[in-house]
Amino acid sequence: SYREDGKVKKRYFGKKLPIGMRLSVLKSLFFAFVFAFVIISLGFLVIGAGSDSTRNDEWTMFGRYLNHSGYINVSAPSNISKADISTTGGATIKSIPTIVNGYIYFGSTDNYFYQVNASNISQYISNYSVGVDVDSTAAVSGDYVYVGSAGGLIYQLNATNVNQSFASFNTTGSVGQSSPVVVNNYVYISSLSGQLYQLNATNISVSFANYTIFTPNDNPEGVSSIAISGSNVYVISIVDIGVSGSATIYQLNATNISKVINSYSVSAGNPDSIGEVTLTSQYAYFSIGTTLFQANITNVSKIHNTADYGKISHFPAIRDGYVYVGTSTNNMYQLNASNISIVKNNVSVANALT
Repeated sequence: SYREDGKVKKRYFGKKLPIGMRLSVLKSLFFAFVFAFVIISLGFLVIGAGSDSTRNDEWTMFGRYLNHSGYINVSAPSNISKADISTTGGATIKSIPTIVNGYIYFGSTDNYFYQVNASNISQYISNYSVGVDVDSTAAVSGDYVYVGSAGGLIYQLNATNVNQSFASFNTTGSVGQSSPVVVNNYVYISSLSGQLYQLNATNISVSFANYTIFTPNDNPEGVSSIAISGSNVYVISIVDIGVSGSATIYQLNATNISKVINSYSVSAGNPDSIGEVTLTSQYAYFSIGTTLFQANITNVSKIHNTADYGKISHFPAIRDGYVYVGTSTNNMYQLNASNISIVKNNVSVANALT
């Protein structure tokens, strides 16, 4: 049916519409096609599936995977002393390099975020001036790079040219070495403001949800990066370091990070440090003080095993039923993933592994 001269008329399939009606229909179909194409392109090509690494030649985020298992099936260089060297003017690099699509991304204490050639790291591609230290490890998803800064801002940059910024979000406190995670069109990041954030990956200036894990005071605090498994988000915080320290691991809803599912706290012994969280299908591994914990992945308040190996400041690596940790006691341990109190092997090194 269509309206002509104020009257409703009918045409049936196989009969011609007036020329004006045909042009109107063609325009509608054209714009509908263009709109659908743009939406599909933005959702699939630009945002990407998330920051989880899928190729052996890439390391797209802190811990390499959403669960921070940190394993890659490639051979290490036989002699790293012969590797190419790139410098940033004497500044310190605390972030872990991210490797994607032939580029290496990393932050520096010279207030810049860098993009260099992965085949020849002495070849500079681009950088982005942040104005403060960049200790956060970047996450890459699709055409975007996400990275935090000591100034509290998290940036959404062009992965082809990091000098181009699309959006930013102010966490109101230093991000420090906390690193973003990208999945299901969300960006998750923790901040020393005591907040966890769930942001829009298309435009990180838009926040979906947040959760307060502590309120900053005059005593030192700390927070880990976020790890994700399925529909759950995991993070550790520590407060009142050196006074009456206590640390807590949180298990939150990944769809709405403001909803806490479970938590587990440690205050005995006045803990003064935390490590990162690593996840498997069964367990969450994390360290508080000098103690390594093995918790139930579906309920972190249920602790299966603990063991004391020294301070572990990084994330435990997981592979083939074993947990690998380096500690402040100058040891590298290979532990049974089902029971971390069982040591398979250990190797002594010259310095503490922190």
